[in-house]
Amino acid sequence: MEEQKPKGSGMEKIATFIVDKRNLFFLLYAFALIFSIVATGWVKVENDITTYLPEDTETRQGLTVMNDNFVTYGTARVMVSNVTYETAENICSDLESIDGVTSVDFDDTTDHYKSASALFSVTFDGTTTDDISVHALHTIRDMPILIPKSASIPPQTCKAR
Repeated sequence: MEEQKPKGSGMEKIATFIVDKRNLFFLLYAFALIFSIVATGWVKVENDITTYLPEDTETRQGLTVMNDNFVTYGTARVMVSNVTYETAENICSDLESIDGVTSVDFDDTTDHYKSASALFSVTFDGTTTDDISVHALHTIRDMPILIPKSASIPPQTCKAR
């Protein structure tokens, strides 16, 4: 008498099919991988979530009015470590004298000076993409006091955002 295979459940049948046709699944996986690599160039990412708002919503209309009537000036936060408060005050006046810088916020509170580290909040004359703001930011980054004097000081001494 012949032995018959017991009929398995649906999952066992699927598992058996996958094992029996494993080369086909490897080939399909390879095609899917190649397609995914090629298709990554087709994907565009939209970081501005307001583009998804319909034109007739109040939020979109309010944002449009704000963008038309108000300017959002560029800002940067510059941190300098291992400086005295007097040196930080001198750096503040140097930052204020740079063309393209509207104002520099710095005082003796712990928000701006703590543990020999000074944090300057800089506001530029233009938006973040205006040439005057970009030039002012590069000038700040190139200031001699902000450039590390030895290799032991990490290059992140000047943090501008």
